[in-house]
Amino acid sequence: MKRTLAGLLCASLLCSFATANTEYSHDLEKAKKEAAKSGKLIVVDFYTTWCGPCKQMDRDVFQSAEAKTIFKDVIVVKQDCEKEGTASSQKYKVTAYPTLHVIKADGKTVLMTVGGLDKTMMKEFLAEAKKRATKKAAPKPGSPKPGTKRIG
Repeated sequence: MKRTLAGLLCASLLCSFATANTEYSHDLEKAKKEAAKSGKLIVVDFYTTWCGPCKQMDRDVFQSAEAKTIFKDVIVVKQDCEKEGTASSQKYKVTAYPTLHVIKADGKTVLMTVGGLDKTMMKEFLAEAKKRATKKAAPKPGSPKPGTKRIG
C-alpha cells in the first residue's frame, strides 16, 4: 500500500512538471506599455475557444514545460477573438485561427503567421521576428555608405 501511494505521489509530481500552467495577459494595451519600457517584442496569439489547432498550440506550446524558456524574451498576449480580441483581430485583419502576430510597442507588425505551430516552429518563428525587428533599414540608392563622405 505504501509503495502504491509513493508511486502515485511520484506520478502526480511528474505530471505537474509536464505542463507549465502559465497565465498570459489578455490586455494588449498594457502589453504595449510594458514593451515600450522593456524593449521587448509582443507575441499576440489570436485564437478562439472552439478552434482545434488553437487548443493544441496552447497545450503543446504555451502551456508546455518549456514555455518560460521559449517566451522569456517576449511579452505574450492571448486574444480570444470572440471576447477581448474582437477589435484587435479586426485591426490586424485576422481571418483564420490561430493567427500569431509579433508586434513592436507601437503596434506595428514585425512578422505574422496563420496556423498552429509546434515548439520548434515557434522558436524559429520568434528567432526570425527578432532578426527582422533588429534589422536596420537598407540605405536608399545613391546614399553614401556609412563612414564615407560625399565630395562635391
